[in-house]
Amino acid sequence: MYDLKYEILKVLSFYDIFEFPLTICEIKKSIGIRKKLEEIYSALELLEQENKIQKEDGYYFLPQNLDGAKKRKARFLISLKKMERAKKVAKIFSRFPFIRFIGVCNSLGYMNAEDKSDIDFFIIAESGRLWTARFLTASFLKIFNMRPKNGENKDKICLSFFISKDFLDISKIALSDGDPYLFHWMLWLTPLYDSGIYQKFLKENIWIKKYFPAFYGQDTAFSKILKNPIQRVREAPFIFFPERIIKKFQLKVMPRGMKGALKKGDNSVIINDEMLKFHLIDRRAEYRERFYQKVKSLNPNFPNPKSQ
Repeated sequence: MYDLKYEILKVLSFYDIFEFPLTICEIKKSIGIRKKLEEIYSALELLEQENKIQKEDGYYFLPQNLDGAKKRKARFLISLKKMERAKKVAKIFSRFPFIRFIGVCNSLGYMNAEDKSDIDFFIIAESGRLWTARFLTASFLKIFNMRPKNGENKDKICLSFFISKDFLDISKIALSDGDPYLFHWMLWLTPLYDSGIYQKFLKENIWIKKYFPAFYGQDTAFSKILKNPIQRVREAPFIFFPERIIKKFQLKVMPRGMKGALKKGDNSVIINDEMLKFHLIDRRAEYRERFYQKVKSLNPNFPNPKSQ
């Protein structure tokens, strides 16, 4: 029971950073040990009796997060509207050549977006066509003024993360000293369009089961909008698109700040033919330290999360 109570407090501590209380089913999916709902419910009752956690409207949270349930409900309604917008854009992108998967990630992935938030897309592209996929999607957004710019982020589409379908294992970009945000990012990645690559993506990232043994992936919002034969026909005119020239052009117009961040080599910005990751402000290390401090503040005798 001690291990289960620790796991519950640990996961509630992580989501406390984002003022996001959890349901019992979300706790089951997010803890590091496999337990039945009945066992988790018993542990939650004990933690409530010990005043370690509180419950409101089916949501569990640490005592200091008193407005958590209220904020979660408000952000859920905001996220519903943003998700509808995301689905519409994903449906358009699914008809673009070389797009194999589109998912929503970060705060909207777990329906916790604020009103001012943008919409973060994670895109898997055909091998050898990463730069073409980014060029086409980014050009579309620019034409229709749908990209974040000059602090105007609300409901804009952020194309900050692309990978090739031959580079699906994202553990390679994890922080060396522990990366809880990346692990939970995987947990809440929500598919919007899948051409059949999502299951392979999960298999390539089977390492996530070490941290979340009850995780089996998310349901796709809509799958295989375009059957492969139709997709191939649509892509035929683009076969001779010069990937090398498209890459060279995008590198030329890339902001200096992005190029400067690339030189740091800290995985915040990654630019190659397998992955395009543009996170000028990568707060994973900050979230990790805040998480570790929260866990230790609950009980100094708890195991260090870094060692787990």
